[in-house]
Amino acid sequence: MVTSGYPLVRQAREMIAAGELGQVHAVRVAYIQGGLWGLQPGQLPARAAWKADPAKAGPSGAMADIGTHAFHLLRFTTA
Repeated sequence: MVTSGYPLVRQAREMIAAGELGQVHAVRVAYIQGGLWGLQPGQLPARAAWKADPAKAGPSGAMADIGTHAFHLLRFTTA
């Protein structure tokens, strides 16, 4: 399921749109990848190892893969 499908995310969007939380000045978004949690330097994850390999992930790391989801969540709730 896309994060915008969760009822809590939809409620946050409605609350922001209705002004219930006041004016939003800044937003911090996190999109946690369980497979990358707790990795030590030099350790590769069991799956999606390319995300931890700069030679394969490129200059942005996994930003182009994971970051798009975080950006979508931010825009969905605040736009």
